[in-house]
Amino acid sequence: MMMQTTTYRSIHMKGKEKTSQRDAFSSRLVTGYLPKAVAGLLLIVLLMSGVLLVHSYGNLGVQEQQAGEQLVVVSSGDTLWSIAKAHKPAGMDVREAIHHLQARNGISTSSLTTGQSLIIPF
Repeated sequence: MMMQTTTYRSIHMKGKEKTSQRDAFSSRLVTGYLPKAVAGLLLIVLLMSGVLLVHSYGNLGVQEQQAGEQLVVVSSGDTLWSIAKAHKPAGMDVREAIHHLQARNGISTSSLTTGQSLIIPF
């Protein structure tokens, strides 16, 4: 019995069609989708790193001294309490003076560093 070559070829061609489809998908992936995905990922990473590295200079806590305000440089051992007590107007509570000092200078904690400048708003 003789084998027909068309049957053999048709079986063989089916395998080639699958291989060519896989090759077409691979080439589309490598030449089309993959570079775009890598470029998009790099763009996202670049933008996010830029956002993380850029400092916001909107409110540095450094404000201009207005007329009638006094500038005090913090010495070793100074506290908000001692500065507020020494510079507050008569009749003002020290806690209220501390609140005004913190609000005017843009500080949220009571810790001070030597050499720090504070604007006395009263």
